[in-house]
Order: sequence, then structure tokens, then C-alpha cells
Amino acid sequence: MPAGPSVARPLLDARDLSAEVRYVNYYCWHLVSINLAAVAALFLWPAWSGEAEIAAILATGLAAAYAIWGLALPVLNGQRYKDIPQGFLFVPVTILGIAQPHALAARRRPRPRQKRFCGKITVGDIREIPSAPNNFIDKIYSGKPQKY
Repeated sequence: MPAGPSVARPLLDARDLSAEVRYVNYYCWHLVSINLAAVAALFLWPAWSGEAEIAAILATGLAAAYAIWGLALPVLNGQRYKDIPQGFLFVPVTILGIAQPHALAARRRPRPRQKRFCGKITVGDIREIPSAPNNFIDKIYSGKPQKY
């Protein structure tokens, strides 16, 4: 069962809270949902592409921050983990995130060099034309002004 009907609806219906309190909490509820989806995307991007390791590092840092805050909050407020266990949910995510760069490095395969595009044909295509001198492309991409 989605948490929205069981948590958000009673929050919005709580008339003993002011409208500002209700809607700020409702807004925060959705910010957290968006943030968790973004963290999942940051982990999936390098997992699928084998690149963008910085995304996994960022997601691991966010998960670690959520875990630290979630584990510190009950202690700081004199509450029990039995009542507020959410911080424990991010501990395995953080541990797996720390291990992920090693898994990505082991999985990485050398990829063929990408061809740069020059109009509708690639640089590699021009190099394959017998009449084009090999240094023609080098002159174009040398970054020096060309005299014509």
C-alpha cells in the first residue's frame, strides 16, 4: 500500500494543525520522495553505463548523510530506535555504495575510441578516403587559425 493515503491524507485532514504546518510537511514529504528517486538514479547511471563514477560517489555521500542523521536524531532527542528506525535503512545503501566503485572498476571494459563528428560524416570516415591526406584532419582540429 502506498504511504500517501495512510500518512499524507491524515496529515492534510488534521484540522488541529494550522494550514501552514500541514502544507509545509506535505511539501517536505514530496521533496524527500523526489530526493530518494534522484539518489536511486545516481546509483543506476554508473551501474548501467559503467561510467560516471562521480554519480555513485555523490549518491553514497547522500545515503551516508541520511544514515548519520537518522541514527543521531533519536539519540539527540532522547527517543528510541524502535520508534524512529529510518536511519538504519540507509546503512546498507551506504555500505554497498562504498563497495560500488570497486565493482565498476572490475566490470569496466576498454571501449573503442569514439569518432568525432564533422558535419554529417565522422573524422574516421574522412581518414578512410584515399584522396584525403592524413594531416588534413589534424590541421582542422589543431586549434590554430587556418589561412585559406
